[in-house]
Amino acid sequence: MTIRWTRIQMDKYCSTLRMLLQIVVAFNKTGFLSHAASHDSP
Repeated sequence: MTIRWTRIQMDKYCSTLRMLLQIVVAFNKTGFLSHAASHDSP
């Protein structure tokens, strides 16, 4: 069974991936900053 991607499906898929990527990047940034801050404190 082959899946034929229409342009609309591809655009939706790409936009979803991009949104997920931005969430992951933002989460990693905040997690890294809080981790570094906790390490800086004595």
